[in-house]
Amino acid sequence: MDLKILLTIGVMLALLIVRAQAIKCYFCNTLDNNECWQNPPPAKFLVDCSKLAGGENFTICRRMTRLYSDQGVKATPNKDNTSLERHCAVARNDSSPCMKTWLTLPAMRLEITGNACTCTTNDCNGAEITLDSKA
Repeated sequence: MDLKILLTIGVMLALLIVRAQAIKCYFCNTLDNNECWQNPPPAKFLVDCSKLAGGENFTICRRMTRLYSDQGVKATPNKDNTSLERHCAVARNDSSPCMKTWLTLPAMRLEITGNACTCTTNDCNGAEITLDSKA
């Protein structure tokens, strides 16, 4: 076989493999659009992650919740003090699908706590979420 033909076939196979690995995730946040609270969100938020900037690295979907509260005050989650973000992400090296996050901003007397969960199948970050959810 001609070398050009072999190279062309190789490139086409590589493109097919990359396309087969592309994941589709919901991409939205409640700070910009309240429809992101819906379980699952509207289909208009479902994106092919490979088409985003840096998309060749996205292999998982992520769903993050954040609770904003006054420093030292235990807050009850509600839509006024909680945000939800769903997006494409790069896989981490650990095996845990969820992790807790926290940040304290003493100058603003603000604490931000949250949960970030990942998944590996199409539209998996559209799963139902409740404000008191641990994951």
